[in-house]
Amino acid sequence: MQQRKDKIKYISSNRGLVHSLRASFDKYDSVTRSTVRGPSITSIPTRNVSIIRMVLIALFFISCFAALTHHIYVLQVVKHDYYEQCAARRVRTSNPTIGYRGRIMDANGELLAVNFTTQSIYVEPKRINPEDRDDIANFLARELRMDANDISKKFQRVIDAPVEARIACELSPENAEIISCWKLPAVEIRQPLAKDSCHELVIYPKSSTEEELTKTIEQLSPFVGLSMKELKRQISKAVNRPKEIVIKSDVEFTAQLKRDMIAFREELKNKHHKPTPFPVRLVEGCNRSYPQGEMLANLIGFLDGNKKGYSGIEKMFDIELTPRPGHVTYQRDSRGNRLMFEDSQTVPARNGVDVYLTIQAPIQRIAEEELAKAVDQYNPERAYAIMMNPSTGAILALAQYPSFNLNDRSTFSDPTGIQNHCITEIFEPGSIMKSIPVSYALDKGIVSLDSKYFCENGRWSYGGRILRDTHNNQNLTVQDIITVSSNIGTAKVAMDMGQENLYKAFKAFGFGEKTHIGFIPEGGPDISFSLETPGALKALQRWDYLSITRYPIGQGIACSPIQLLQAYGAIANNGTMMQPYIIDKIVDGDVVKASVPRVKGQPLTPAGAQKLTQALISVVNTKEGTGKRAAMKDFTVAGKTGTGQLWTPAHDGVKGHYEEKLFTSSFVGFVPAEAPEIVMIVSTKRVKAHGGTICGPVFKNIAERTFDYLQISPSVQQQTTATTLNSAK
Repeated sequence: MQQRKDKIKYISSNRGLVHSLRASFDKYDSVTRSTVRGPSITSIPTRNVSIIRMVLIALFFISCFAALTHHIYVLQVVKHDYYEQCAARRVRTSNPTIGYRGRIMDANGELLAVNFTTQSIYVEPKRINPEDRDDIANFLARELRMDANDISKKFQRVIDAPVEARIACELSPENAEIISCWKLPAVEIRQPLAKDSCHELVIYPKSSTEEELTKTIEQLSPFVGLSMKELKRQISKAVNRPKEIVIKSDVEFTAQLKRDMIAFREELKNKHHKPTPFPVRLVEGCNRSYPQGEMLANLIGFLDGNKKGYSGIEKMFDIELTPRPGHVTYQRDSRGNRLMFEDSQTVPARNGVDVYLTIQAPIQRIAEEELAKAVDQYNPERAYAIMMNPSTGAILALAQYPSFNLNDRSTFSDPTGIQNHCITEIFEPGSIMKSIPVSYALDKGIVSLDSKYFCENGRWSYGGRILRDTHNNQNLTVQDIITVSSNIGTAKVAMDMGQENLYKAFKAFGFGEKTHIGFIPEGGPDISFSLETPGALKALQRWDYLSITRYPIGQGIACSPIQLLQAYGAIANNGTMMQPYIIDKIVDGDVVKASVPRVKGQPLTPAGAQKLTQALISVVNTKEGTGKRAAMKDFTVAGKTGTGQLWTPAHDGVKGHYEEKLFTSSFVGFVPAEAPEIVMIVSTKRVKAHGGTICGPVFKNIAERTFDYLQISPSVQQQTTATTLNSAK
């Protein structure tokens, strides 16, 4: 109490001092404000304060407007293209349009391979309401003429199919081993495919009950680094993943099917009184059709399951025949409907190019019909009839057996029957090869048509081997050697030529090399069949002591039918060999690329070709000739028969040998001999008759019918020559 009294007394005694100090401080503060801070706020007029406030507010809004302007400038100008693309992706959509594969036609435009519009029907069974499943199955069965039970079973197989949920997680080897040891139901641990990758966790949700699946998820969650919610989400996504199946593919297009489907969709909508899922869609496409069936099947070829060329012309021109797709881009509203008044951008689809062959369909039919008669009579393993224009190299017909129906896949069962054997298969030609060395010897002046050779009475031993003729021939001229087809006489002519000249003769006529038959446009590049065979002609240094006597008679040397046709085309064309081609032109809209006849070589002079032609005429038009059955009434035929023995390789301890009673029988020739219009080869493999017997009549029948079709009349010279030769028989 005393202390309090003393404190009060002290304050009272010093109150004056306090007041004096406060006055001093107030004075100092006043001076400081005036000198340092300027006049006090209270000294500024009220009007000026309002102006300052308005200026500050204006500056604030100007700054905001400037920032907004800058932002709009960035959006509208700087990043305009980016945001325009983003908007376009949201409001614009693009639908593809398809073109048609190019057509294949004969020289006159007759269709050989075309397209027809199809529809394929796809269904997503998981999206079908269970109560609508039977209705949809019945509708599809009625429209597609199928069994409704079969369609329902397809639906059920998809619905009941095991669902595989691959969990996206990083599963370490340790955790993978732990989970494997648990042996959880419907859980599989798969080994990593690569050393550095993780194990894969797979769950089959339909293989366990809902309760078991929940427990499995709870147990797996800590080990896979995923929450239970994320695990359930991944499993649910796998279960509900749509799976579309094809109910029927390549159904011929009908507008009625599309209209019926729209009506049925409305029927389901009215049934449920609300929009209902309709997981059925039509996909338009096109399919290949071959109007001529089996005609030229081996040459035209066919498509594989992916609509790509698999063989023949379809494969050789697959890139050119394949259409280039287009698209239509348009704007749509928030519901996905097309805005009808908006401009759309259309890039039209482009059809594949059209390919025209040099072959004329009527001549091809003649060749196939006449060849089929020989096939029915003699039952060969292979048969060919190929016709060419010798002055251009254009192929006019190419028939072969066996063949197949391009529209019926069940006829494709024999893999060996679908190739174009005229250019891919080789055989020992036999006596039709004799014209090659003899013509070269005549041209080089080594022999003349009157040169005589002793033919050893039909049996000649050379190099420890016996060479035989079919007749006991003695002295024969070179023309007689060709006429009666003497093996011994031809071998002796070749020996006078020597190995080097004989080899040059074969090479000059194109043996041992591909013909490169195909498309030869002016300026190139050429397009040819990739599987064409070069034949079999050994290099000169690999010949043995028998080669010079066997190769000239068509043994030990092998070639394709098209190679022989090319060689005889040179003889028919006064010694000038033309490049064979089978594609006349390809047409891409208004652009046309056409093959241009091309000289390939000059193996003979015109004089040498005429000398051999004289000998070939005697083969067909004399009593002793082996090709009498190929003779025509009003036209002179020059040709050569061939009966090549078939070589059987060693097997089961039996040495390789030539068959005694099975042959490759052939006839090759040109007509009219004085001015050839056609050169043709007819060949049959593995038959028991000679070339003059089987193939000569086929040649004659095809040539006569072809000349009737082409309306080729015999000239006075041809009639005189034919009459003279017929009277000399």
